[in-house]
Amino acid sequence: MKRNLVLALVVLASTSVFATRARLDSLGENKDGSFFIEDSRNIFLNAAHVNHIKDSVILEWGDNQNYDTAADSDAEGGFFRSHGKFTYGVYFGRQADTIRDIRSVNSQVGGLTPLANENNLDIYFGGDAGGIEWGAALSYSSSDKESTTIGTTNVTDADQTALALRLGAVMGATEAWANISLANDAELNNGGTVEEFDGKLGLQLGVSHGFGHGYRAWAQYRANGADHIIGATTTESDFSEITVGLGKTTALNDNANMFSSIQYTNQKLELGPTNEQVSDALKAVVGLEADVKEWLTVRGSVSHILWGEEEPLTATTTNTTDESTSVAGGATIKLADFSIDGSVAKDGNNTVSRLGVIYNF
Repeated sequence: MKRNLVLALVVLASTSVFATRARLDSLGENKDGSFFIEDSRNIFLNAAHVNHIKDSVILEWGDNQNYDTAADSDAEGGFFRSHGKFTYGVYFGRQADTIRDIRSVNSQVGGLTPLANENNLDIYFGGDAGGIEWGAALSYSSSDKESTTIGTTNVTDADQTALALRLGAVMGATEAWANISLANDAELNNGGTVEEFDGKLGLQLGVSHGFGHGYRAWAQYRANGADHIIGATTTESDFSEITVGLGKTTALNDNANMFSSIQYTNQKLELGPTNEQVSDALKAVVGLEADVKEWLTVRGSVSHILWGEEEPLTATTTNTTDESTSVAGGATIKLADFSIDGSVAKDGNNTVSRLGVIYNF
């Protein structure tokens, strides 16, 4: 995808409920789901949201060479069908951040970054049981290469597997989810030295509750880790994260909504017996979305870390967060049953963008 694509625009059927990565980027949200804004990508946070995207096809433009960022998107896509009170579907190509992030720690102990979780397949099934929406998804990834290049290093016998189970429920104003990484393993041969990555059980547990007047509060806990084995040396890593937040959706008029949120996140990474990285951040986001025409929706956001500090992994100093203000924007063009979704933002020295399409049938 071209970085300077001036972007043209995304998704949503009649209510702006369905969307691609571009909408969440434009509104300053995580591309793997929002805690308080309804969006199709919430299926990656809470599998019960599969019931909200029935009878649709989702296409995310990109390549399949790199880990997904707004500047270099991975290709993704899938379809979802309904049958009575049930919804089922498959989704291809999505890499899970939590799996990739902990694998990258291997490079910080003198090794190479293991293979990414490639050839990804997600299978979804959900339904409505007397007012309680539920959903489940099984995610699987596997690859085996006799010769490949990691960075600039040629390696042999590189393989990896990942398996995860995602469970979720929507019970009126309350949501709950439990996403569990059951397997996260990789191995490679670096010039005769075998490097292994043995992932531990990974957890993502969360709950949110909607109050009156558009407010929703949430709390989430994430944890994972691994043993990084290089030759005869084993280094243990453990990661944990706590997130709490409050968001509000405000109807400005019949055609426009404002989304505002404040969120506190604490992260800790322990690498070996002595190295520890700790970060805290209090982040505020304000987004706006408006239907300016029957066929056109525009949106934008500003994000800022109000307070934050970080203690680097191999140092004892604590630094405040660098300049953190970011602005993003995007739009949706709707053509019959198609929605074309795009976003644009400033990322370092580059203008980056995303593009996606959804067809509702």
